[in-house]
Amino acid sequence: MFSSLTFQKRLLATVVLSGGVFLLLALLYTLDYRSKLTEKIMQEQSEVLQVVLRERIQAKENGAASKTSNAAKQISLSTQQQKAASKQVVIALHDITSSSRINAQSVRDISDISQEMLEVSEHLQALVNEFEMGDV
Repeated sequence: MFSSLTFQKRLLATVVLSGGVFLLLALLYTLDYRSKLTEKIMQEQSEVLQVVLRERIQAKENGAASKTSNAAKQISLSTQQQKAASKQVVIALHDITSSSRINAQSVRDISDISQEMLEVSEHLQALVNEFEMGDV
């Protein structure tokens, strides 16, 4: 196949083929380098994930979960206490309202009694005045 070609053409074909082989080798090297680079990055990411996982496991073992659980229990207990306190406030407000009504009625009763006493006093004064005039 190459025997009919001139020396220059054979040389050119050899250079082209060599260039093709070189490009192929460079491509394989690049792919191998990328593969190694990808492998290295994946290894680093794996190590980071392992560190994070160990820290989470350690935090769990150190009671972070129980601290969260305790905090949730305390919040629940506080909420129950606030609910009970709110009920007591409502009861106290009802008592105050009832006492205010009773107090208002007592004030009206005292006012009525005062008015009656005033009327009795005026009547008594009229009788005293009549008695004094009758003496003269």
